[in-house]
Amino acid sequence: MTVKMAGELWVPVAFATGDELLTQALHSVSAGQRETLVFANAHLLNLVYPREDIRGWLRGTRIIADGKGVKLGLLCITGQRVDQVRFLDWIHDFLELAGRMNWGLFVVGGSSSVLGDAITAVRRLHPTVSLVGTHHGYFGMGAELSSLVSEINRARPTVVLTCCGMLKDEEWLMQCRDQLDVPIVIAAAGALDFLAGRLLEAPPFIRTLWLEWLFRMVLEPRRLAPRYAIGIPQYVMRLLRWKLRSSASRRLPREGQSIR
Repeated sequence: MTVKMAGELWVPVAFATGDELLTQALHSVSAGQRETLVFANAHLLNLVYPREDIRGWLRGTRIIADGKGVKLGLLCITGQRVDQVRFLDWIHDFLELAGRMNWGLFVVGGSSSVLGDAITAVRRLHPTVSLVGTHHGYFGMGAELSSLVSEINRARPTVVLTCCGMLKDEEWLMQCRDQLDVPIVIAAAGALDFLAGRLLEAPPFIRTLWLEWLFRMVLEPRRLAPRYAIGIPQYVMRLLRWKLRSSASRRLPREGQSIR
């Protein structure tokens, strides 16, 4: 089973349902293949927009439309509809699968206290999951990162879940994914805070109205108000710019002209 790719924004997005991702995970582990899943929202796409190095690395991963902004962006640019796969819903199905298959799980991210609370919640909800190691998310990108990679490989997990925050997940994986002897790596930014119960999820009816961003901003105005006040218009402008660029690239240039 191969997960198809939808049309591109400035990074490719996987055209897959949650069930298809579970099937792909089973296939990757049984076939000895490596799989890297990156759950992305519009904020992550904004952050990687000026980072050609990370965008290049992301082309070798499967980017999942975790946020409605990614889904809407693809619809506007390509006309294609992709399923939103919310990590906070999907991870429970994945952990149930991991428990049945006896896959070892290594979790990276958060402070020691947040990490501890998240692990307690995972063990309560999914007692069959085999936890083989944890590490906080406050490590440097030099010797500490090398030590982390060695620690992960010694634990021999089937799955690494990294929740160090947007860009840090991508930066350390870009540097070290090839050194990890791990079939499946999942990058989920700040999801540990939700798993640990430190942050509240928006109720389903709020998500249905596409107002999860407003719910979160009300709860964390100092941190999130600037992100949304600046980030949403910035994302829309970048979508429009990308659509114009994509349209121009499909037109043949006149003699003596180049496409910029």
